[in-house]
Amino acid sequence: MHLFRFPRDAESRKIWENKVRRANWSANENHRLCQAHFLDDQFETNHADGLKKLKSTAVPTIFCHRPRPRYRKAPVKRTSDVMDSTTEVTMEARERRISFRGRIVGCHEAGQSIRTIAKNLGISTRTVLRWIRRSEDTDWYGNLPRGRPPRCTTPAQRRDILQAAEADPQTNAVAIRESLHLDVSERTVRRVLHEAGVHHRTPANKEFLTDQHREGRLLFAQQYVDKPEEFWKRVIWTDEKTFSSSCHGKRQCWRRNDTRDSPENVNIWGWVSWHGMGDMQQIEDEEKWNERSEDVNVWCRKLMMMYGDNTNWMRSKDEEGIFARR
Repeated sequence: MHLFRFPRDAESRKIWENKVRRANWSANENHRLCQAHFLDDQFETNHADGLKKLKSTAVPTIFCHRPRPRYRKAPVKRTSDVMDSTTEVTMEARERRISFRGRIVGCHEAGQSIRTIAKNLGISTRTVLRWIRRSEDTDWYGNLPRGRPPRCTTPAQRRDILQAAEADPQTNAVAIRESLHLDVSERTVRRVLHEAGVHHRTPANKEFLTDQHREGRLLFAQQYVDKPEEFWKRVIWTDEKTFSSSCHGKRQCWRRNDTRDSPENVNIWGWVSWHGMGDMQQIEDEEKWNERSEDVNVWCRKLMMMYGDNTNWMRSKDEEGIFARR
């Protein structure tokens, strides 16, 4: 209720403020009161619309003063103390449960009836029967292990998740879920892949140079340092590479254990020579691909035919050992 008839004279405002007796409260139109603070005789009830309206001389007289509660800040407990105390309470509760259930069985073996045991221990007869029957099957009075809840994915869905990860190892769990239209969380997708032995790992990188590699490269340079320019015009450098044309940040891929060095991510082969960069060949089947295959030889012969003499060409690959590192 807004104080639309708040006292306009100083004497009435002083009376209101003395009645309210609240800190930082003054009789003005910005503060509020409700009809519970006024007696019934402070209202005008002879209106045709049936509404109650305060009299111009009304004064609030009903107030319930309650002491403000004092809040005391609880002491901060260390995480280790909380965990230790929780573990102790859990162990004590478990021991009490087992002891209580053993007491039920002991009373039954002593010849007491089920109703007598339930009455003396303050439990139901169904509880007494449950632990008596449990004692006939096993001597363990603790809680039995609970079975796992039903899986939210079907065998077909789990198979589709594995196939999606194998088809695109650099995808993520969210993309797999959206592409397959699965009504599960990305955590469930990761769990399915982990159960199958497929984990999200960093792709394999080339090993760094060793002393043996440095010596081999030095010998290679010394062996061909005096070769003329015509010799290097007949050298073909070939390599295979997996690359991306977009900024992908930190790379991750789905793969099984012990498959770090498998050539599954290699999908482009190309060559370069004195005359410039050659065409690139897409590797569609990594298992059947080999740089010594007929497809590669076709590209090499094509280069030889383009630039003349094809008898003294030399082909160098990064598999030569000294070039197979970075």
